[in-house]
Amino acid sequence: MRCSRKKSLGRRPRRRRKDRCENTCTTDVFGASEMEDECHQDLAPQCSILENDQCSDTTGTDDNTIMGPLSFYDSLRSDLSSAVTFPYQVNSYSEYIQIVELYPSADKVSQPTVKLTVTIDTDLSAKLFVHRIEICKDDDFWIGLPTLFDTPLKISAILEKLKSYTVCFGSPDECFQSMVEVGTLIDNNTGDTSSSAYREGDFSAVKGDTRYSSTIRSTMCKLLVQDVNHVQK
Repeated sequence: MRCSRKKSLGRRPRRRRKDRCENTCTTDVFGASEMEDECHQDLAPQCSILENDQCSDTTGTDDNTIMGPLSFYDSLRSDLSSAVTFPYQVNSYSEYIQIVELYPSADKVSQPTVKLTVTIDTDLSAKLFVHRIEICKDDDFWIGLPTLFDTPLKISAILEKLKSYTVCFGSPDECFQSMVEVGTLIDNNTGDTSSSAYREGDFSAVKGDTRYSSTIRSTMCKLLVQDVNHVQK
């Protein structure tokens, strides 16, 4: 027996359009790698667009299943919260593991300035900047510290050692400041670069009870010196 087709009356029913996937987007806010630079933020969207044939109900799905597991570097950064304590703090605006120490503000209006920065690169090596100048790896400060900083404990060892150091005072006498512009190199006219000096900019630096806005340093200054008031055990 043959099936007979029923004639359709009126308009044909419209086919339902296949649901379109919506873009899923997460936005991370990154800041300048150095907090002492002029404050600014860059928006770096990290978007993944799902194709039509990949549509699925993700209700109850773990975030790591969608975005992928956290890298070791990201996990290390997230574990630092308990290891970094005052006077240090993690710079949450940096895409790298970056820890800063600020000078205290002179008043309630002034903005704090960065004293030093510890940066852990993605290869797990460490860099230390004091007043924006990197402390070389052959400096005595690095003696006894590991070469790779792959745990919060190893990173905190840098911070603990920094507590026994202070920033070199230089020559902050105001009578010399008016004679030399900021960043100007001072030669001794003998050609010996080891005895040259320069005027440092204003970091609103504090040492003990003394606050100074600028200082003149030797180009050979190591910046970090042992604090006689805090002898490392």
